[in-house]
Amino acid sequence: MRALNPSRNVEMTTIHASSYEAGALHTSGHVVLNFDELPVDLSRKHVIIVDDVGDSLLTLLAIKQQFKSQSIAYMSLDFLVGCYKRGAATETVRHAVEPLLNFIGFDNVDPKLYLIGFGMDGDLSGSNRALYRGWRFIGYIDRS
Repeated sequence: MRALNPSRNVEMTTIHASSYEAGALHTSGHVVLNFDELPVDLSRKHVIIVDDVGDSLLTLLAIKQQFKSQSIAYMSLDFLVGCYKRGAATETVRHAVEPLLNFIGFDNVDPKLYLIGFGMDGDLSGSNRALYRGWRFIGYIDRS
């Protein structure tokens, strides 16, 4: 996002999407979407959705379904870290999402490694909850 050219008429917004409950290690199967200033009309626009960790792919599927009724010119679903090939993604979800996957930063990450840093820290509790979230790099805690 830092490298986007501001003269190119780019709009950016955030969607908070989660299928994990606080402190949970596995998806609940239910996705909660919260939109922050989402443009009302996305028709004929190019939309890039970037998720932090792709494990169950449920958040990307929910976002795809949310925008299904709009005539989007192009949609790309991307994530920074991919572990869905070993993770909780069902065959049905993979079939619905994989054709739209465009970019995976780090692919096939071992699901036993809990990622921390760069905004990720959900497995921690108490005063440690936000300890690693602000790191400008990605590390891991081995859960095995």
